[in-house]
Amino acid sequence: MLSTMKNSLTKKTFSIAKIFDDIAEKYDQINTILSFGLDKRWRKKMTQFLPLGKELKVLDIACGSCAQIMALAGKRPDYLFTGVDISEKLLQLGRERLAKTSYNIEQIIKASALQLPFDKETFSIITLSFGIRNMEDVDKALSEAARVLKKNGKIFILEFSLPEGKILRKISLFYLRRILPKIGNLISKHSYAYTYLNETIEDFPYGKSFEKLMEKGGFIKTAFYPMTFGMVTLYVGEKADA
Repeated sequence: MLSTMKNSLTKKTFSIAKIFDDIAEKYDQINTILSFGLDKRWRKKMTQFLPLGKELKVLDIACGSCAQIMALAGKRPDYLFTGVDISEKLLQLGRERLAKTSYNIEQIIKASALQLPFDKETFSIITLSFGIRNMEDVDKALSEAARVLKKNGKIFILEFSLPEGKILRKISLFYLRRILPKIGNLISKHSYAYTYLNETIEDFPYGKSFEKLMEKGGFIKTAFYPMTFGMVTLYVGEKADA
């Protein structure tokens, strides 16, 4: 099925995968520097919303180097984790990291969020951190997540956003446009990667606008929780029973 999936992906999807392959070695380090270390706090914050339960199957979409799985597994050791991403180099880093732990990992595989290689209603929980904005078809990604999620299953999406206040918004945009790309591109030695990532943050819908996309994708009881003055937002939802 993975070979079929690969043939169906678009040129844009592969170009995004190449960007992440190119910056894989320093990706986590750069994220920590550019977020002033807050990225780890944001990921851990998600655990406060996760349901309790033994051997609940979790799918982490756009898992990258498995930073989100690491943040969750320490708090929910009874969960069974699967991760997917389109960057093989990030996945390899994640596998190496997880191999040093005793966490319950089912599989870490290369796959697109737009064509998940799983049967419907396979997972009880889906997590997706800092990846939805990079996807070519957000509606398709959300509907695929709903397809593989069990009825009444939970989804948790962590993503960058922009502050609502005018002053904080101006400061955030200045940082995104002038500082983040220069530092990111310099450290990663990639001429375009962090310019692209900055653009995805500015252009991506957030708050109620993204909540509407989740509802369109098949989720109910949606809510969103801004963090750090609205720089990041956690979205939660539940798969509709129907």
